[in-house]
Amino acid sequence: IPVAASLRRHGASRGATTAFVISPPQTGVDSILVTLSLLGPVFAVFRPLAALITGVLGGGAVALVEPKDDAAPNGSGEASGGVGGKPLSVPAVELALVPLGNANVIAREVKLSLDPATAIRTALSGRSRPLDAIRVAGRLALAMVGVGFDGRVTARVARARAHPLLGSWYRRHADSLYGAAGFTALFARCPPFELVVDGQAAPRPYRNLVIANVRTYAKGWSLVPGADPRSGVLDYQARPGASLSKTLRALAAARRGKSLPPALADYGRGRHFEVSADRPLPWQVDGDPMPECASIAVEVLPAALRLVCPS
Repeated sequence: IPVAASLRRHGASRGATTAFVISPPQTGVDSILVTLSLLGPVFAVFRPLAALITGVLGGGAVALVEPKDDAAPNGSGEASGGVGGKPLSVPAVELALVPLGNANVIAREVKLSLDPATAIRTALSGRSRPLDAIRVAGRLALAMVGVGFDGRVTARVARARAHPLLGSWYRRHADSLYGAAGFTALFARCPPFELVVDGQAAPRPYRNLVIANVRTYAKGWSLVPGADPRSGVLDYQARPGASLSKTLRALAAARRGKSLPPALADYGRGRHFEVSADRPLPWQVDGDPMPECASIAVEVLPAALRLVCPS
């Protein structure tokens, strides 16, 4: 069973997996030797042939009734043929969330219960609905991409969590650790970078950027109040200023779920984003720090996923 599950995860179809499950138990060396000693050479030869026939028939029967769009997941957890420029098989990529860690952001967005037991019941009995995805750096993301202050805070929290003492503190008082990381990040300005949205260059350079698929940010804050995970586009907030006062105003507005005035931030929507800078930039994807780089490409995959939501 574990080997069959591994084959399935690495791309084997349901029919091929079924054929594998049927045949090997009948063709083990020990079982054939027992058959030879008890029933004679005729049955010992017939047994592996029967295993081959039943495996082919069983696998073929499953293949006949298997939905054509039921793609097997590959080793990276993505649908086979779903990334790297290949089309996604939309009905095959179905997700159910148990809201722990970063999943809370998506759970709040789709009104999913934050109680794990209730979320598991929803996963078993709910209905799947289309959900846009973000493709960036060869991976799929659900919530957001943050460049600048956001990426620096995430990286500092990740380093703190890896420390034995601070990691223990994080498990008990995560908010205070994020606060400390954010306070220290206020004094480290991000290099300026250029932004291109759907082939159009932004009117000015920026130092902070959030490209979001959802409205909800950490703790229910909202940096892009207009984001909608079923709109087929991604919303962004780009801030040219990185001073202490401007960053604090941005955080205060996010806590209230309000947009900043045009003097402090630009807002917009798009399908494809390109970020470029002269120096490496700190950035994060769905709360995971990414290696600093000077060029970042982000695009939306409309309705690429299906999320199980309460009926």
